[in-house]
Amino acid sequence: MRYFIIILLMVSCSVLPSCKKCVTCTITYEKSPGDTNIRIMEDCAKKRKINDFEELAQQVADSLNGTVVCVSE
Repeated sequence: MRYFIIILLMVSCSVLPSCKKCVTCTITYEKSPGDTNIRIMEDCAKKRKINDFEELAQQVADSLNGTVVCVSE
């Protein structure tokens, strides 16, 4: 019964928007020809803030003429 409650809490936390989620965004860009740089940005917050964070990462990547990949944890 104890494990069932723990699993239930974990599942409800991943479904409810009020729970915090973490995201890691990796930005890859070329500083100079042949010199590729990687910048990693991480944040843990509520879903709405995570969406804002991913948009910010995309803007940073665009300003560097790079690409961004965000992964939720």
